[in-house]
Amino acid sequence: MGSRDLKANPGGFLNTTDCEPGVFTPGHLLDKYGPRKNSAVEEVCLICYDPRVLRTFFAETEVCQRKWPLSSRESRNIWDVTLPGGGRANLMCLEIGASLTAFVIEILVSCGAKYFFSVGSAGWLKTEKAEKEILIVEKAFIDEGVSRCYGFANDSCPAGPRGLSALREACNILKEPYQEVASWTTEAPFRETPSRIRGFRELGAQIVEMEASAAYTVAQFLGVEAASLCYISDRDEGGQWKLLSTKDILSKAVGCVLKAASLIGREKG
Repeated sequence: MGSRDLKANPGGFLNTTDCEPGVFTPGHLLDKYGPRKNSAVEEVCLICYDPRVLRTFFAETEVCQRKWPLSSRESRNIWDVTLPGGGRANLMCLEIGASLTAFVIEILVSCGAKYFFSVGSAGWLKTEKAEKEILIVEKAFIDEGVSRCYGFANDSCPAGPRGLSALREACNILKEPYQEVASWTTEAPFRETPSRIRGFRELGAQIVEMEASAAYTVAQFLGVEAASLCYISDRDEGGQWKLLSTKDILSKAVGCVLKAASLIGREKG
C-alpha cells in the first residue's frame, strides 16, 4: 500500500487488505531469542485457551514439550502432539483474547505453520437451547480491533475452507453431532450488554467468544487457514448470565480437533 492511501485514511483502519508490512516483524522477535533454524514448527498447529482443555489434550494423545526459543513464558510453551493415525502437530495454550491470538499466529506462520485449529469455550446467545454440544464456527462477526489493523473492512470473516471441511469430516467420522454457527467475537466480555446481544443476534450470531474473527482475518491476511471449534460454557437467560457444565464435552471437542488435524496431515501427505 502506498503513502497516498495511508494519508487518505490517517486513522490506520484500512479499507483494503493490501497493507504495508510492519516495521517490527516476527523475525525480529525470533532472532532475539536464538537461531531461526531452532524455531521451525509443524504445518498444523492447535490452539486452546483453557488449562482444562490442555490437560484433555494430554489425556487424549501423546504430548511432549518442544524446545522453542519463545518458550521463556508459560503462555508461549509449545508442545509436539501425535495425531490419530500418525502425523504430528504443535499445540499451544494461550490466554484469551484476539491480540495474543494474532501475535501467536503471526509468529507460528513465520516458523512454517499453515493450518490452525482452535478449541475454546463460547457463550450461547439464542433464546432457544443449542441443538448440539459441538459448534463449528463457520464465520465470525468482527467486534475487535485486531482485524481492522489487518485491513479487514467486512463485518465478518469466514473460516478457512479446508479447515472447515476437515472439522466437519472429523465430527462425522467420530459420530459427534455438531452445529455450524456464526460467532460474535468481542474484546470486552463485560460489555456484552442486552442491547448488543440483541444486535448481534439480529445479524445471525449464535455464540460469543473472544478470538475467532481475529484468527480468521489474520490467517487470511497471511495466506494460511484457521478454523475454530467451540463448546458452550455459559448462556444468556433473559438478561441473566448462567454458567454451564463443560465436564462431559471437553474430550469430545479435543477428539474432533485432533481428528481434523490428522485429516489435513493426510491431505498433505
